[in-house]
Amino acid sequence: MIKKREFLPGFMKALTGWIAPGKRYDFLVSAAYGMLSCSGIRKKVAFQNMDIAFPDKQKAWKKDVLKRHYKHLAISLGEYFLLLQNPENIAQYMRPEKDPLFLDELRDNKKGAVILTAHMGNWEMLAAWLAHRGYPMHAIVRRHEEEETEAFVEQARNRVGLRTISKSENMIKVLRMLRKGAFVGILGDQYAGPEGIPLRFFGRETSCYFGAAALALMAKVPLVPVISWRETPFSHLVRICPPLFPFPGDEEGEKTFSREKRIEDLTEKGNRLLENWIREHPEQWLWLHRRYR
Repeated sequence: MIKKREFLPGFMKALTGWIAPGKRYDFLVSAAYGMLSCSGIRKKVAFQNMDIAFPDKQKAWKKDVLKRHYKHLAISLGEYFLLLQNPENIAQYMRPEKDPLFLDELRDNKKGAVILTAHMGNWEMLAAWLAHRGYPMHAIVRRHEEEETEAFVEQARNRVGLRTISKSENMIKVLRMLRKGAFVGILGDQYAGPEGIPLRFFGRETSCYFGAAALALMAKVPLVPVISWRETPFSHLVRICPPLFPFPGDEEGEKTFSREKRIEDLTEKGNRLLENWIREHPEQWLWLHRRYR
């Protein structure tokens, strides 16, 4: 008899072997979208988030965004499972707006960077693309409680070239990695609870993760916002923004402001960027997470 904790990873392994371009991919996306839309999973949370972020939008607009968001999640699932069959295809799926010369230079000179991103677009494929480019990518992640599920997820990420760091890892170790040239990716857009700092996000105060800013400041490496979004299935545009740190005049700022103030300032700058990204592509941000509590 299959134990409950073994079902999900077993199902995902079978799905990875079963899926193929064409009818099987279409079936998976349709089935996933049907389950999401019929169940209305976390619909109340999504509308609460949208009411705060877009108070002037009509209910019909928000319903349409949620519908398209469910479709986006279903397509993302299909894309990622197909990618696992042939990780080299990531080069065809992702296209940078501009040549990532700044990141290439950091990689070639063995200089580290903190990559600030969010649950937007197909974030797992973005991580795979960064790793495929030869950047020494490590993602800070929350480990799954179920060992079998964690093993499958970790194996999938390793297959696309991504290495992971547990959120519970000693940050001294992460700082050493950054100083030796590692790229460390952080998803900084969720509710941080008592660990975070209170800042405004779409006009309302909420707890925000500040780890990306803190690591960049302490390791003295660039803090680089990177995001992607889908234009069509299997076609994503990658935006690599100018680094938030170091920035012109930062040496003076180091003398003038406390580290806490500079961490807060950088985290706020990251929030403003994220708000702009969400306004550009509202259907592709993870509305299902309870961002305000």
